[in-house]
Amino acid sequence: MGDAYLPVFLNSALSGGNLLGPLSLLFLFFARFLPIIALSPFFGARILPHPVKVMFAITMFVVFLPKLLVVTTTPLTFDYMMLLYLVKELFVGFVLGFIIGVPFMIVQNAGIIIDHQRGGASLMVNDPTIQNQSSPLGTLFNFILICIFYMLDGPFLFIDALITSYELIPPDQ
Repeated sequence: MGDAYLPVFLNSALSGGNLLGPLSLLFLFFARFLPIIALSPFFGARILPHPVKVMFAITMFVVFLPKLLVVTTTPLTFDYMMLLYLVKELFVGFVLGFIIGVPFMIVQNAGIIIDHQRGGASLMVNDPTIQNQSSPLGTLFNFILICIFYMLDGPFLFIDALITSYELIPPDQ
């Protein structure tokens, strides 16, 4: 199985002899993936320490590398275009992270509204998933949605959608 990746790497846009190409691809991947980790509560948005998040991103880079090699068509170098690519990838990462975080924000705020209506808004508790004060029902609804999300294989579906996003918006275009 490892022999199948060698022709892909040799025929990829990174094979131009430039040693900064793979490093550029790593930075482009980080620019898309790290905002997603920072914004999505099911990846431990505010709970995990930063070194753990970076190691998770490096691990996912190894998983995504074959797909990145296939979708990257132009040689990558460190120049002004690389900065534009980084800004574009950061924007895509923030948009994807925000979209995946919206349902969790909705249930959190629904719990806050329900607690306010029932008169329990004065009892605010610390929600470890968002590292902020929240109502008891908001915290409960958030935990329930995270459990349902994992039961439905949501993280795997999201990673599959992220791989598909590289087909729609390649890192080098």
